[in-house]
Amino acid sequence: MGNVTRLPAAAVDPMASVIRPLRPASKPTLLRNALIPDSDGDGYLRRDVLIADGLLVKIAPAGTLATPRDGGRFVDCTHRMLLPGFFNAHTHSVQHWVRGLIMPLPLELWVLQLIQHEPRGNGGWNGSESFDKTPALAVGVSAMLCGVEALLSGCTAIMDHHYIRNCEDMATAVAAYKAVGIRAFIAPMLDDDAELYQNFIPLCSAAEEVNRRAHAAGCACGSRGMRADGNFRERPGGSDAEKTKKQLALWEECVERFHRPDEGIHVVIGPVTAYSASLDMLRGAADIRRRHGLAGHTHLL
Repeated sequence: MGNVTRLPAAAVDPMASVIRPLRPASKPTLLRNALIPDSDGDGYLRRDVLIADGLLVKIAPAGTLATPRDGGRFVDCTHRMLLPGFFNAHTHSVQHWVRGLIMPLPLELWVLQLIQHEPRGNGGWNGSESFDKTPALAVGVSAMLCGVEALLSGCTAIMDHHYIRNCEDMATAVAAYKAVGIRAFIAPMLDDDAELYQNFIPLCSAAEEVNRRAHAAGCACGSRGMRADGNFRERPGGSDAEKTKKQLALWEECVERFHRPDEGIHVVIGPVTAYSASLDMLRGAADIRRRHGLAGHTHLL
């Protein structure tokens, strides 16, 4: 797909021009008589909950907290339940762009369609040049939609397994999640395959024999395998040592620029799959996690 150059600042700045980070409401809010889970048992309790400056200031027995003065809000929660925020522990924000475009196929076939038709794929917004030409802003917009949908579902934190080309892709996603106000764990999904996506095609134990028979029979469609030539994949694809170095450096840069837990942004180190990362890349990822005290992630399938 060619080399990816860093996008100019103007390609990222539009995100800042259309979004503004949310700020906690300055006026205190009293939630009166809310039903909440009992932390000491399996039942529920009625409680008053005072919120101020974006924080849960106090939880007390129902009817014991006074209504906030100076314009504070009061909400009668007699018929409502107050729950802790949920955690969406696995999502891929950029897939919002392909929702409804791909038929319900077996996982391997579905993934191959997905990576072709997301905005940066060969079937993306700029055809075969999409990987280089699709702006990072597209990644940020999909992250914003993902964050909004998570909040509407009751989630206050999200784990986004986020394929990136460069730090600009990461920057727009970070800006979007900050603007929405959701806590985000973002795992830049990277690989070091010599041929991009080759190892996503499953291996077939009898591939060599099946391919030979199909070729001998003159089958125009190959052996009906998943490779571009219609054959089955016979052996694992190789890795690219230079790419390994670049991907490890990209993770390091993302950690330095964006890992800000106090601001609600956590960088997670995520080799995209166990079969699209060399041992050197996996060891390098583990080293980065240890040195920076980070979480890690990969896909087994």
